[in-house]
Amino acid sequence: MVTLMLVTAISDIGALMLEISALSFLGFGAQPPTPEWGAMLNEGRTYLAKAPWLMLYPGMAIVIVVVVFNMLGDNIKDLIDIKEEDF
Repeated sequence: MVTLMLVTAISDIGALMLEISALSFLGFGAQPPTPEWGAMLNEGRTYLAKAPWLMLYPGMAIVIVVVVFNMLGDNIKDLIDIKEEDF
């Protein structure tokens, strides 16, 4: 039971990061002196034609963090759920 809660909590961190980024992109996150990836994406939108890296790097950071936490949750689930293999 505890292992299921641990795997679910680690996997939900990725979804939580997406939700926080989406809210800060819409302007419902922390206010401007505080850096947030969603707010960085929103600010970079106005300069997309001249400086696309302003949106590229925060977007890549969000994707990498979400993928890492999802993979971490899957690997921990695989480590905890040791099943006998038929030889």
